[in-house]
Amino acid sequence: MPYALELFFDAATEAAIRRLRDALADAAIAPSLEDRHRPHVSLGGCQDLRDRAAFLRDLETFATEQSGPPPVTLEHLGIFPGDEGVIFYGVTVTTPLLLLHRRFYSLFTAHALDGSPFYEPGRWVPHSTLAYGLPRERISETVARLHRKVPPSLSGLLTSLALVEIPSGNELGTFAFGAADVAK
Repeated sequence: MPYALELFFDAATEAAIRRLRDALADAAIAPSLEDRHRPHVSLGGCQDLRDRAAFLRDLETFATEQSGPPPVTLEHLGIFPGDEGVIFYGVTVTTPLLLLHRRFYSLFTAHALDGSPFYEPGRWVPHSTLAYGLPRERISETVARLHRKVPPSLSGLLTSLALVEIPSGNELGTFAFGAADVAK
């Protein structure tokens, strides 16, 4: 079963990203992502885990050992090439964010089977997906619509880390940064 490791935003930042996604869904430009996936920044992905329970324990320890929620700023729109038709709100890369990812990735590779190379240190592009599954001919129109709606800068916090089943979006464990377990 595939898994993703996702960083979740504070409530205000999540709401702002949901409004952008909803605007696309309401205009029938992009399918809604709300059915299964909260706004997030993915840290890693894999096809399977060696021992899910052990990984969840290590993930909880990792999250609670952080000094607190890291700040995050989203400041640009981007697209990924290929047939997936992805448009995203890009995260400004900072040294603390890269260090968090590198520490996480060391833990992740000890547990992951068949990890996605897109999340390796040096290749990771931190972002929050706004649209997925767009036909190529709709990408320009969608970017233009988003450009009118996206704030030039959106700052918030990354409050928790979750192990999520793909494609269902079920959160198997969600852990607050620098706090006690808030797992589901």
